[in-house]
Amino acid sequence: MDFLYFDLKYLKQNDIIKAVIEGTECNVILLNSINFSNYKNNREYHYYGGHCKQSPAVITVPHYDHWYLVIDSGNVKVSVSVIEA
Repeated sequence: MDFLYFDLKYLKQNDIIKAVIEGTECNVILLNSINFSNYKNNREYHYYGGHCKQSPAVITVPHYDHWYLVIDSGNVKVSVSVIEA
């Protein structure tokens, strides 16, 4: 499985993740540490976000946790910023 990921560390509820994508459409998903582990090991996982057809992808953090942002698809260039609530 090929994907890019960013360890966003601990974020609080209502922080905003903004991923600027250059290239093709891709999946942009936000996972907590448990679900990120499941994702990497091809187990069932729960996520926020989804398929991104246009940039930027914006995801609001649902609750305080340790978060990872995963970019899954082809050749893309990505920059990620976190806007604190």
